[in-house]
Amino acid sequence: MFTVRRLVSTRSKYIVLIAASLFLALVLFVIGYARWSTDVNSEPVPLTDSQRAWLSQKGGLRIAGRWEEPPFGFYGEDGTYQGYEVDLAHSLGPMLGVAIEVVPMPPEEALIAMENGEIDAMMGMIQDPQGSERYGFTEPYINSSLSIFVRSERYDVTSLRDLEGRQVAVQADTDAERVLAGQPSISFVSVQSVDEGLELLVDEAVSALVADDIVGLRAAQSMGLDEEVKVVGLPTEVFNYSIAVRKTDDVLLIEGAS
Repeated sequence: MFTVRRLVSTRSKYIVLIAASLFLALVLFVIGYARWSTDVNSEPVPLTDSQRAWLSQKGGLRIAGRWEEPPFGFYGEDGTYQGYEVDLAHSLGPMLGVAIEVVPMPPEEALIAMENGEIDAMMGMIQDPQGSERYGFTEPYINSSLSIFVRSERYDVTSLRDLEGRQVAVQADTDAERVLAGQPSISFVSVQSVDEGLELLVDEAVSALVADDIVGLRAAQSMGLDEEVKVVGLPTEVFNYSIAVRKTDDVLLIEGAS
């Protein structure tokens, strides 16, 4: 078993590395700015004439960001929308010569907005067979996993199977909720944030919180719950986050993107 404190220390080093790769990945994504390659040192491919024309006509890009999933996208204490993905998306503006607007939206709302052309892309998407029929995806720009958080004194939970017949907290409109929805034997309560889920866990209102590893660890650290909660078992499911666009927006797709 690892305590949250030990895991947070490990993940802190990891997040420093992924922040740099996140910037590279976003550059590779936006409107075909660069061709994806396994060689991270490959030179960027210049924009094509059609891409430049499309950008000039658009004048700016609107990208859907995560609704409330720190550290990726969240509202700070001053009420501003911020996060790793937000900062990195904004940094693309000067490179492309357009304004970048990151709009926080729940996933279902973002998908509808993208279909209607109200936004140009959506961050934090997981590629699956159903989604691949309708959207084009970048290569994953960050990997995380599904983790189970329990109270520190608990030793009878190490996997999702151990949560059968128990009450579990999960953040609404997230991939974690999608996974639990496919586990009919697990009873779960949807909460508005991972912070709320951790509060229910500490108060023993639920037996566990199931959440994205990075999001859950960040919340536990910021709430000072290092000694009260822990992560158990092995990662349940790997989340490979990509950016998605409509397949009909060919000018937005990287050559070779799925």
